[in-house]
This record gives sequence, C-alpha cells and structure tokens, in this order.
Amino acid sequence: MSATTRKDNVRTSATTTRPPLDRYREAFYGACSTYSDSLFDLTDALLTTPGPVCCPAHLSLEADVGHCAFYKALARGTLDTDGLRRAQLGLFTEMRLTPVFTVDCTAVARPDSPTSPGRHMHHLSGRLGRQPAWCYQVICAQVPGHNSWNLPIEVVRVGLGSAKELAALASMEEISRELGRHCTFVFDAGYSSAQLTFLARQRGLDVSVIVRLSSYQVMYEAPAAPAAPAPDAKSRPRAYGPRFELKDDGQRRGPDATYAWTESSYGDVVVSITAPLRMKALREKSPWLGPRYVDGHSMPIPKTDGTVLEVAVGKLPGSSKGGHLWLWSSTSLDGAAEDQVRAVARAYLHRFDIEHMFRFLKQTLALGEYSCQQPESFDTWFNLVLVAFTQLLLARGDVEDQRLPWEKARVTLSPGRVRRALKHPLHDAWRPVGRGFVPTGGRGAAKGVAQRPRARHPVTRAVTAAGR
Repeated sequence: MSATTRKDNVRTSATTTRPPLDRYREAFYGACSTYSDSLFDLTDALLTTPGPVCCPAHLSLEADVGHCAFYKALARGTLDTDGLRRAQLGLFTEMRLTPVFTVDCTAVARPDSPTSPGRHMHHLSGRLGRQPAWCYQVICAQVPGHNSWNLPIEVVRVGLGSAKELAALASMEEISRELGRHCTFVFDAGYSSAQLTFLARQRGLDVSVIVRLSSYQVMYEAPAAPAAPAPDAKSRPRAYGPRFELKDDGQRRGPDATYAWTESSYGDVVVSITAPLRMKALREKSPWLGPRYVDGHSMPIPKTDGTVLEVAVGKLPGSSKGGHLWLWSSTSLDGAAEDQVRAVARAYLHRFDIEHMFRFLKQTLALGEYSCQQPESFDTWFNLVLVAFTQLLLARGDVEDQRLPWEKARVTLSPGRVRRALKHPLHDAWRPVGRGFVPTGGRGAAKGVAQRPRARHPVTRAVTAAGR
C-alpha cells in the first residue's frame, strides 16, 4: 500500500521496494537544481518521441511544455553533477557490475560558432575531417555482453594537452573513493599511458590502468643489476635497458608467457605478456614529471614500469579477418593466472561497446543537433542525453520487443528497440507532481533596445609543451 505526499513538489511513495527505474527518475529529479520540471519533461520527450530526434523544439510536441521552456531550461537550468554521479554509482552497486570502466572522448562539431568559447580543433569521424569542436570525456561502467549497453557514470568537457588525462585522474579518484574498492579503467590509444600510470601511483589511487599502445611506440627493458660502483664514481647507473619496439619488424625479445583461449565473438585469442617494461619520458615534453632541479640538485626522471600485452584475435566481429593490438597494464602480470590475463584482455575488447553507444546517442538521440552558444548549456544537454540512455538500460528487461517484420528476434534488445517500446510503460513510471504555467511562446527581444555584437573567441589549434 502506498501513500502520496507533497514535499518539495515531489511525489514520494511509502513503499521501499519500488522498481529501479522509479528510484532513478526520482534521484535525477532531485539532481535538477533549477528548471527541474522542464529538464525532466525534456528527458522524457527524448525517450517517447517516435523515430530519431531532430532538435529540442520537436521534443516539445511530445511534452506538456512549450518549446521556449525547453530552450530556457537548457540555457539557464543547472544540474548537480556530483549528485547525478552518485546516483549512477548507486545503480552500479545495485546492478552488481564488475568495477571495470571505459574512458573515451567524443567531439561535437561547432564549425560555425565563432562566438562560442572553448572550441578546439579535433579530428571527427567520417568526411568531417578536422573541425572546431567541443570535446567531452565520458566514463561508463561495462555491462556484460558484446552489445551497445553501458552504464554512464560521468561526462566532463575537456580541452587540449593533458586536460583529458588530468580530468580522467580526478574522476578515477572520485569513483574509486566512493565505491571503496579496486577499480580498473580502460583507455584508448589517445591517452598517455605513462602519465596516467605515474600520476595514479603518485596519488596513491587503488586503480589499474589499461591503455592501448600505438604500434610506433618504443619501450625499454629494465637494465641489468649493476656491479658494485667504484667509490669515486660520479655517474648514475643506467636507467634503461634494451629497446622493445612494438612495430611488426621491430627489435624486441620474446614474450615471457603466452595464453590462449577461444571467444565466441573473436575466435582464437592469443595473449603474449612481456614484463617489466618501462617508458622513457622527457621533462621537456612531460612537465607532469616534476621539476628538473630541487634546491640546486638535478632530480632523476621517475621510472614508469608496467606490463605490455600483445593481443591477437582470429577474427573481428562482422569479419573473417583477424588482427592484433598492444596493451599497457599498470598492474604487474608476471606469473599471473590465466583468469587474470583473460580479465585484462576482455576489459579492452569490451571497450568497443562505448563506440556503439556514441553512435546511438548522435544518430538517434540527436546529441550533436542542439545548437547553442555557451558550452555550459551543451553540458546540460549531454547529461540529459546520458540520463535518457540510463533509463533505457533500466527498462530493457520490462518491455516487449516491437520488432518490424524484417527484423530478427533478439534475446538482448538494442537501445533502439527498447526506446521504440518504452512510450507506454513510461506513463506508469515515477514522475513529479505539480506543474507550473505552460508558456505558449517567447516574448522576443525588447523593442527599442539594440543588441550588442557578441564577443568572438578564437579556435585553439595546438598546445605547447607547457600546456601538456
């Protein structure tokens, strides 16, 4: 038996065994600091609008709020991002997921917005090439199965240089602290494995870092133990041993251990491990290593040791051809069991699921179709899109597949199919009570007042070594 109470314009239930979707929707409404009703209705419209979304104005056709209210909520509304992250982590604990997180960046093109600050040159996929864009870093918890499902945890707008590594480290520290357990974070090749590993160890984070390595990178083995130095020797011992080149015909020694098993999506998987290997970093290009001199004394460059894995698969999904890649693991796998090696390889193979999620967000939920001047407004829009995707994840087990005649039946529904069948079940989900005045249109610009031209902001095209 439930009772409805009126408190802070929120409908609450006396029962404690409510569906996870209802609890999450209430937590999201509580994270909306201002314009909460409009932001909540905008998120529901993202889920119930038939077909791909065009823009926020078309979303107003599925809601009880005018299109002007949606744009005003995006421009002036605020979200408690810390509270939203705690809600996402609460879902992570409730779903009992493995603490493995994917970290990746996606860019939103803004080529014709000279009055928008914070734009940087980014390489976009397809035929777009390099264009001014806003770059966002998304952290998602991996969901079992090779599909498009991920649990979004946090999204942060980042810049050039080391901004994304520093933002990732801050998020890693917050997530591991709130969960209170060891976490694994998986990165693509665009991240600096040396910087992430060095700073994570320096800050004492209880995390493991897995980064894909480019094939042109060069590692070094640890030098052999030196003999007893002479009493009058002034030179330092060697810091690096023989080279370990990752290119196909590169100079490197054989692996220390090899593991093999079979995956349904990738065929025969062979993982070769070499450890320990270290990276060579220069202070001129890596200011995060610290000062060169302290109290007039030259400081040695800190060494970053880790494990390098070569992962070779017999086939790729949707293709009969195989491939191989190189991975960096900050955790030592010397003498590790096969299950631990499998977990590292599978963690990166599951990283590709976030690429399918980005495609769904941009093509179906119109992530990049919202045009605004201020990046803070787009930050709110991006968070709303991720909240809508999270609701699809929570509702995927409560909807019936409404497949078209030419579509095949699936055991696990895709986000598009869940969204297609979610409109009617969403009417019975939790929603706030009490609505304010529904506007019918905007008042426009004041008469007799000339609008001043807005300031122009240049596009950042490169970053110096000091900004790394």
